[in-house]
Amino acid sequence: MGLTVMSDCGGGVVPSEEDFFVKNEIKTFLEYEICIRHERKLKSEYVDRLLKIISEIDQLEEMCGYEKDICNTSKVIISKVQFGMKWSEVFESIAPGVKFHVEDKPKYKDFLLNTLEKYKHEIIKCINNLPRLSQFCLAGARAEGDVSSVYSWWRRVEKRNIGKPKREWIVNANKIIIEEGFDDDWGGSVISKNSIDDDPFPVATPWLISYFSRMSQSDRINELHGLLRDDVISTAKYMKYIGFHKELDRIDFGVDLYFSNRDDENKKIKSMLEWLKNLFALSKSIAGEVIGLEQIEPALVGLMCWDARKGVRTIDQAVEKVMAEISAESLSENGVVTHDKFKGWQGEMNKKINAGKF
Repeated sequence: MGLTVMSDCGGGVVPSEEDFFVKNEIKTFLEYEICIRHERKLKSEYVDRLLKIISEIDQLEEMCGYEKDICNTSKVIISKVQFGMKWSEVFESIAPGVKFHVEDKPKYKDFLLNTLEKYKHEIIKCINNLPRLSQFCLAGARAEGDVSSVYSWWRRVEKRNIGKPKREWIVNANKIIIEEGFDDDWGGSVISKNSIDDDPFPVATPWLISYFSRMSQSDRINELHGLLRDDVISTAKYMKYIGFHKELDRIDFGVDLYFSNRDDENKKIKSMLEWLKNLFALSKSIAGEVIGLEQIEPALVGLMCWDARKGVRTIDQAVEKVMAEISAESLSENGVVTHDKFKGWQGEMNKKINAGKF
């Protein structure tokens, strides 16, 4: 049986939680791009070495015959070093397929320990010298992203919402249903349905680690008490933060999951999904609007202009280069000169990169 692509579902209506996630992707992308450029200015040798370590571990993994899609060895090693995780925790969160698909586990364990021993101190040195970048899960670290592809994606978002006030915009694309048929062992057939985004956010970015999640439970409570006392947060938001982190502290990765076989796996998965649903609701109630839509184009254009200054280009030359690349008109809405507007956005982005934060 074959593959069938059906029309978008829900009449183009995207659930609000999915729009929340894609807005979070945009914000995390912008924060990462600012941080890696900041670190590159100050400690480029450590950025290069971290990315080289990831590449070297990936090559070792391939040479030893382990599949990256299953083992994710570079992510496993770097996560263990960055967060001090137990092996069972690392495998459940990053490479759960290892316990099913790696046959010679003692041999793979030796490979892991030898790789950890080889790179551990260098990884620690990179983490200590890249404080802005270490706000992210470095297991997914990558070089500077393709900002122009994100800008092109954002222009498609604008076209999908043309004529709507920004408060009614839907950032995420429509869904496409993929129907795939399989023949079963009894002469019948099975239809599998999955929905995918028609136009997903184009660049993967490492997760941003929550400020509070990097603290101990007692330090977190003291910090929140201070913010409440100084009227930085309201009592209602304080209670939401407490509830959210209580949920986080409930997480239980189990013991020796890597080697275990559990009869109640389905029950555990169902419980975890309920936990994630509750955690998401709390997270959304705290975060509110993740990023203002009016912030996105200036940030993307500012990054492109900043990048275009590499070499000997002046700011004006960089702006003209970006304008040509994106086919910007010399006059934008209300007769504002685009060159001057872009130059202003470049200046704002320069401040953000120097500060290392969005």
